[in-house]
Amino acid sequence: MDWIAGVPLALEPGERSAYSDANYALLARVIELVSGRSFGEFLRDEIIAPAGLAATGHRGDAATPVPGLAMGHVPVGLREIEPSSPVDYSASTGSGSIYSTASDLLRWHRALSGDEVLTPESRALMFRRHVDARGYGWILDERLGRSKVSMSG
Repeated sequence: MDWIAGVPLALEPGERSAYSDANYALLARVIELVSGRSFGEFLRDEIIAPAGLAATGHRGDAATPVPGLAMGHVPVGLREIEPSSPVDYSASTGSGSIYSTASDLLRWHRALSGDEVLTPESRALMFRRHVDARGYGWILDERLGRSKVSMSG
């Protein structure tokens, strides 16, 4: 995290927004410091379990296998493929270290609409436009006359 402290701000807070993986890595570290738990433990206890996500987790250690986790492949020659090298996701804690399934993503969507992981006040704050039509982590827009919530990362 020391390297983040040495990088000058790209823009003034509240001026406009820009996506950055470093922001999520920094948030993960803040969560660890405030909660006194690892990011993975915090996610498991405070987000994943309350939301009922059975096949979602944090992969903070490449040496720990995750049963059933899909792995990438790379081409070898013109007609062969082989498993790609393992990726150490601990370097992406907070910004790319979570795995899930389509079923759990639907559960997550439903949990965000209910009270399993957020209070109504927190949900309203998270999905309210703050700067550049963004909520906290979300792009809030309209498409064909309907509200649209998305994220680019």
